[in-house]
Amino acid sequence: MSQYLRDETLKNLNLQENAIKEINKVLLKIKNQENGIVNNDINNEKYLQLSYIIRFDKKGFWLYKFDETMEYFCSAKDVERFVFVLKSSEHDTTIKNKGKCVEIHFDSRDSKNCFITVQDDDQAWVDSTFLRIQEVIGKFTNLNYLARNPWTNFAIQMSGVVLGLLFSLWVAFNFSNKLNIPAPSDFGFSFLIAFLLFSNMWTYLYPTCLKIVDFLWPNILFKEKRGVYKIAKGLIGTLFVTYCMIVIGWILKSFWSFVLFLFSKRT
Repeated sequence: MSQYLRDETLKNLNLQENAIKEINKVLLKIKNQENGIVNNDINNEKYLQLSYIIRFDKKGFWLYKFDETMEYFCSAKDVERFVFVLKSSEHDTTIKNKGKCVEIHFDSRDSKNCFITVQDDDQAWVDSTFLRIQEVIGKFTNLNYLARNPWTNFAIQMSGVVLGLLFSLWVAFNFSNKLNIPAPSDFGFSFLIAFLLFSNMWTYLYPTCLKIVDFLWPNILFKEKRGVYKIAKGLIGTLFVTYCMIVIGWILKSFWSFVLFLFSKRT
């Protein structure tokens, strides 16, 4: 590993064709600037080469020509991964212990595989390069963080608890009288069985809900989706906002009722 390293996880980005081109333009400037120092000698171990990894439609390529890479990018139905690799031969020959290396990973399937890594033995170069890349990528952030955050997961989980409770009460009210169990045990038994049933179902439904959120509001979006995707995204977003407004309204109403109750006690 080179002596100095800076890295950062990448989140909530729209990376259409213009974004990929602009990132590449910055990397080319960095490459040309450094190769000018070694007189563009391709045999020099400090000479930088820029390459691209693209995975799309269940096939992948490691390429050295940007135009060829973009042909694949533009013709692809589903771009899964796009990686920029800028490194010197020294970085490979020393098994990553020396030399310059820049990697930018964009992955639409795995948010943990989205990051920038810059490393070298020159701390000033690492810092300046990292900031230049960070600045250009920052132009393409979106608002998906509003859906992709711990509070969304919490809201989905609590919704499951509320739905489970309502489902269990409905089952208990409608089916408890059909059991040959003395009242009130029939109500409690029906409620318990229904709640246990829903709890086991929710174990599988909860990850599915998170996958739906990840599909509609992805961490990395390479190509703008339309049609049913847009309708589903708008519908679920509207329902979620409505649900949040109802919950917030209920909380405020309960709080106000509690305040009035306290004042009535004092008077």
